[in-house]
This record gives sequence, structure tokens and C-alpha cells, in this order.
Amino acid sequence: MIKAYGDFFKDHQEWDFFLTMTPSLYRSQAACRGLAQKVITRLSAGAIWVTERNPDKRGYHVHALLKTEHDIHEVQTVIRTELKGMRHIVPYNREKGAAYYITKDIFKNRVDWDIQENE
Repeated sequence: MIKAYGDFFKDHQEWDFFLTMTPSLYRSQAACRGLAQKVITRLSAGAIWVTERNPDKRGYHVHALLKTEHDIHEVQTVIRTELKGMRHIVPYNREKGAAYYITKDIFKNRVDWDIQENE
């Protein structure tokens, strides 16, 4: 089932970026949902995102595949204004497996995810 979701995410559209947003301080899952929605809305982007528990500390972080007209510098600027913490943004390469990576925990308890279409 996870592979089927990865296949769907991989082929849903031509993604531009894979990103991870990790708040420096504890953020609840609901707060990370809000962070993802705010960043994606500000970029007028389409995205598939998932929140998951931080492996080495309390709280959650966000992984996303992003489709936007903005370049990487504009994406970084928007994220920098919304997030105090680590961010990792790279151009999307469908062969590197990011679509499968974000689905790895999708069926576990306490994982939140969504698809947001371009606005």
C-alpha cells in the first residue's frame, strides 16, 4: 500500500522541490499542519505534505513535494519568514525517491498529511 501511495505521489504532477521544515522548538502536529498550509498558500503552490514525529526530539516536522512558479530563492525566503529552524530544499528528482520517502509513515498513528492544489 505504501508503494502505491509513493507511485501516486511521484506521478501526481511534475514537482519542482522536495523540502523538509524542522522547527527549532517543539511544535505540535497541528502547528506543523498550519506551517505547511501557510507556506504553501503564500507560494500559491500545489503540494503533497506530511507531518511526522521528530526522531530525536519532541515535536513534529514537515516533508513536502512542491509545485510552484517560484524559484528556489523565493521558496527559501517564504519559508525563512515562517519558520525558525532547519529547512532543506532541493530541486525535485523523481528518481531519488522523495515521493516514497514522504509516504514511509503515512499509515502509522499520529501522521497527518494532505494534498493542496495550486491556487
